[in-house]
Amino acid sequence: MDRDSLYRNITYIGALFVFIGVFIDPRNEIVDGIYDIVYDLAALAVFTFAFMWLKTRILLIGLLIYSLVWNIDILLNNFFLIQDFPVSHSSLAKAALLVFVIAYACLLLGLWSNFKHRYFSKEISFRLGYIVSGILIITALIQVLLRV
Repeated sequence: MDRDSLYRNITYIGALFVFIGVFIDPRNEIVDGIYDIVYDLAALAVFTFAFMWLKTRILLIGLLIYSLVWNIDILLNNFFLIQDFPVSHSSLAKAALLVFVIAYACLLLGLWSNFKHRYFSKEISFRLGYIVSGILIITALIQVLLRV
């Protein structure tokens, strides 16, 4: 199995998990915190492997935007909640939802085979290690700066 088919299969399986996860609503606060982390990691994997599969700029933009959503979700998670945060949690959740919709629009446009744009459809190539380390660095910077 070559790398492209492996990335494609991981994208499809992760997208199925993310789609099914929309309909799950845990009632317990601890289970909800764990579920949010697992769901966000699955969605981040979908964005990452979709980019590694098709290597278009629109998917990279969607991945970067979703990493921002992932950071906001970490800030709002019950396990890592900040008590004296200067921004209200409801407005931060609304902003995360807006950015979430933009990221998923980028994902759908990137996966749609009829979408052809001279800038967004160009291929760019990064290794998986660079993508993961870049997201981890962005996450570390955002989390440290907002929690200090």
